[in-house]
Amino acid sequence: MTKEFEKQKSKNYENFHAIYQKVKKLGDSPHFSILDLICESENDDEKQFFTLLSNYFLQKKQTEIIEKKVF
Repeated sequence: MTKEFEKQKSKNYENFHAIYQKVKKLGDSPHFSILDLICESENDDEKQFFTLLSNYFLQKKQTEIIEKKVF
């Protein structure tokens, strides 16, 4: 692989990691409602993306509850 390819690969990772950090921070906010995003989405692709995020946050919460032995 060329240096340019490796540089771009690294930049892509940095960009997606920054997006991940922003989404994670939003998901932890008590004022954040992903259901509002799903309902207000402009098209099916956007709705599907927000639904995937919703599933991620739900799975994360379920894992936390299981680990804490709430149920």
